[in-house]
Amino acid sequence: MSIDWKDNLSFIDPKEHKDIQITGFLDPDKYLRIPEIYFNALEKENPVLTGLIRQTSGGMLKFKTDSPTLALKAKTTNENYGSGLTPNVVSGFDCYIYNEERCAWNYVNVARSENEEEVLFFENLAGEKEIIIHFPLFAQVLSLKIGIDKKAAIKKPKPFSVKGRLVYYGTSLTQGANASRPGINYVSTISRNLNIETLNLGFSGNGLGEPTIRKAIREIADMMMLVIDYDANAGATGSLYTTLKPFISEVREYYPTLPIVIISRIFYILEDYSAETKNKMAHRRTFQKETVESLNESHIYYIDGKTLLPEKPFDCFSDQIHLNDLGFYWFSQNLTDKLKQILIREGVVKEWKQKS
Repeated sequence: MSIDWKDNLSFIDPKEHKDIQITGFLDPDKYLRIPEIYFNALEKENPVLTGLIRQTSGGMLKFKTDSPTLALKAKTTNENYGSGLTPNVVSGFDCYIYNEERCAWNYVNVARSENEEEVLFFENLAGEKEIIIHFPLFAQVLSLKIGIDKKAAIKKPKPFSVKGRLVYYGTSLTQGANASRPGINYVSTISRNLNIETLNLGFSGNGLGEPTIRKAIREIADMMMLVIDYDANAGATGSLYTTLKPFISEVREYYPTLPIVIISRIFYILEDYSAETKNKMAHRRTFQKETVESLNESHIYYIDGKTLLPEKPFDCFSDQIHLNDLGFYWFSQNLTDKLKQILIREGVVKEWKQKS
């Protein structure tokens, strides 16, 4: 690495550049996954949520540049999380470059800048490149600038393959625990696989289907699919049984034909060792399946979360509950295939412009 790479760079605020696409936020100016207009009500229902909403899981920058060097400086909160989360997944930014020959996004580097340190993604890479930068999953981003060569340009990225947002609502799994870095989170992976805009509304330990969360979701503009995967939290507290049907019906008032996908909990390791636990998990899966079937409509789907992991999934976990990188790989690949089939069946797309 050259000793003077910083001297050749100009740092740009993504919010101030018209050709840098910012996605993954309902309020991109503040990097908020849900706008502050819902905060007063959320404080009364579940005050933990306002802090989780500020964490930037699913945030993404997308642009083209001919800069041979790409760097970043940011100010993020220093969140205190358990041993299952790496510093990179908490406050790191992931960089990917699109590879035309592979028809795939190639991972390049992860960079952490908590106090506006200038950190390098890459240097000496010639030619025009299409870039994705994934935001941290468990920290707030208070400021952000990207660094490119002073003589380089930034251009608009290629458009997404589908108009509208694919919105995910869920738990710590959806937010990204325990991936090793942001881009491994399944929501981010599916966004790259299918070249679609996504919004990650995963809230660690707090996917409980609160009324204001449901209101915020149904009022999202331009949803083209909603995935609800909150069994791991709402099933444990019992709120799954009282919120799932209202959740679906409230969304239907705003989106009569929106594809809605209900995903039950993934395999839970203790199911193999406790008959009581196994029966509880089976009851929750049956409830969600039967709820979907009872609605007798063509735009709602049930996916058994156990089918998104291999038959012997034990090495896919970082603990008894959360996935590791291998687990996220299988989960995202299997869910990519299932969501692709649903979107084709729903007529949202006829074929994909980008290979997964």
